[in-house]
Order: sequence, then C-alpha cells, then structure tokens
Amino acid sequence: SGPRPAQPTAAAADAAAPATRREPPPLISGSDDAGRSYASLETLWTEQARHHREYYAANERWWDEDGYGGGSDEEAMIGDGGSEEDIEHSLRLLDGLKARRPALAFGSALDGGSGVGRVTKH
Repeated sequence: SGPRPAQPTAAAADAAAPATRREPPPLISGSDDAGRSYASLETLWTEQARHHREYYAANERWWDEDGYGGGSDEEAMIGDGGSEEDIEHSLRLLDGLKARRPALAFGSALDGGSGVGRVTKH
C-alpha cells in the first residue's frame, strides 16, 4: 500500500464551483444626507465603495477624538445619558399591548434597531 492521492478540501471544491450570481438590487432611486442624488442602489453602492477607505478613516478619527464623549458604550452610542423618556414611552406602549392582547407571552425580545438595547433591557 503506497501513498494515496490527496483528497480535495472543501475550500478547493468551493473555489472550483461556479460563482453564484448576485441578485440585482431593487430599482429605486433616492438621495443621501448630503443631498447627492442616485439613480439606483447600485450607483449609491458604487459611490460608497469608491470612498470606503475615506469613510473608515473619518470614522476612526472621530472615535479617536472621543466620539460622543460618553463614559460608557451606551452613552457613547446614544449620546443621551440613558433615554429615560424613551424608555417610559416604550414601556407604556408595551403595557398597552399587553392589556389589549393578554395572551401574548413576553418571554423573549427582539431589539429591532432601537440602539444598544436601552429599551429591551427593561
């Protein structure tokens, strides 16, 4: 029994597989917060890709210069010292939902874009 031929690895198989085609973005247009207009998402993405290094360098400088100046991650990201009013409003909303739908179980939470969990943790 002599040496056996090497078996291809999963990485080699992946590299040999044909490239999958990315779905084209939806046909929408719009403008950014600086007022620049874009005919499509692809145009926006191309522009963002051209400035990728510049954006990351600016972000790094901003945080190096103390970002929001907050003492904790929550303060630094939110910049509002705790959002008590936001929390109270959200709790009232949830209490109202519980009153209208008592069968709903609130055993889990999904924090869908409200920051760093300032509401979900309550």
